[in-house]
Amino acid sequence: MMDLLKRRFQKGKSGVMVDLAAVQAMIPPMVLVTLSVTLQTTMLLFRASWAVYLGLLCLMLNRPSCLAVGNPFVRARFPASHFNRLIGIQGTVLSLFTFIQYPHFTWAQHAYYLTFGLTVAAIIVGLSLPLHLLSKTYLRRVLPPASI
Repeated sequence: MMDLLKRRFQKGKSGVMVDLAAVQAMIPPMVLVTLSVTLQTTMLLFRASWAVYLGLLCLMLNRPSCLAVGNPFVRARFPASHFNRLIGIQGTVLSLFTFIQYPHFTWAQHAYYLTFGLTVAAIIVGLSLPLHLLSKTYLRRVLPPASI
């Protein structure tokens, strides 16, 4: 899916615009994965059985999706020599977030409003990553000089 989007975004472009299109092709999948993780996190705030099952379904879909979206982003955004290191860090962070889901769930049962507020703040921060890639001025500044 990522390669198809990348080809579609790059079609008819040349020079720097090809590199910009490669990075911007990742925005739709990143937004979808972020919204899916948001839905999964939001399900922790409900005390109904349907929320538990929906949260587990989102978890099942999010684990491979986070890896599928993260690898092309790291490949396009950072130097190739750092790829393995950054993918290792990404996997570790994903594992830690999965590990802290149960304590978050327990905390949400006792401090509902504080948990809800922090969850909304985390959602806003999470959505800022894919949305900041819409700025072509920012991307021209951060893309490696060899690609310009």
